[in-house]
Amino acid sequence: MRADEFIASTPKFLSIYDALGFDYPIFVSLPPILRDDRTKKLGKRDGAKDILDYRNEGFLPETMANFLALIGWNPGTDQEMFSLSELISAFELTKIQRAGATFNEEKLLWMNKQYLNKLSPELLLPYVKNALPIALKSSPNYSEALLNRLLPTVIERAHVAKDITLAAEAGEYDFAFSTPEYPRELLLWKNDTNVAETKPRLERALELLKKADFRSTESIKAALWTYAEEVGKGELLWPLRIALSGKSQSPDPFTLAYVIGMEETLKRIDAACGKIG
Repeated sequence: MRADEFIASTPKFLSIYDALGFDYPIFVSLPPILRDDRTKKLGKRDGAKDILDYRNEGFLPETMANFLALIGWNPGTDQEMFSLSELISAFELTKIQRAGATFNEEKLLWMNKQYLNKLSPELLLPYVKNALPIALKSSPNYSEALLNRLLPTVIERAHVAKDITLAAEAGEYDFAFSTPEYPRELLLWKNDTNVAETKPRLERALELLKKADFRSTESIKAALWTYAEEVGKGELLWPLRIALSGKSQSPDPFTLAYVIGMEETLKRIDAACGKIG
């Protein structure tokens, strides 16, 4: 099996077999991988990367095997995700396309996301851990138990390990590893006129969470939801988000509480109440 650019030189190869008295092998010509405009073969000048570059960016081996197999080959079905054994069973030379196919990196990212979503926590943990900056892993609050609780939040928006690294460097996971710092005014919900109005709600949330089951985001939500509907979802959840993350953009308060755990959650809400005065 070789690229179709070698078709023209095939007679030269055959003459070598003749000279050596060898039988001809069966030659299979493969279509080239084309650049986006489909005018020529993809090359380094067009952004082609070494396979090791993709590995360093966090693309999984299963992704690359699946993706590359589908360039220039069609199984004849709508199936896009294949295990290696499924590829071996489904592959037929007659289904190789004659025309070249483009290397669609958006599709590659999508496919890697699908494989990441399938990974067990045992395999996902080292993948995420390796992508985190050393500063976070050196935090006094770091533990693999905490990282396990953070995994769904990290993977929700990540397509490759590089996405995790960039998000961490932008501070998206700081809430899990360090106590947030923020001005008291940030606790003010848009419908309130004074930040002091949020204190009774936070105090009530504190009491409810002392009795909550912290084994899942759903059980934490269940402990707060009736009260949130009573006083207003934004009125309760906004200051909770700020108290737990220190940021106006973060995962929802239930996820934040689940990740950092009961002790740290209660500590941060109490600190927010003290900040209000």
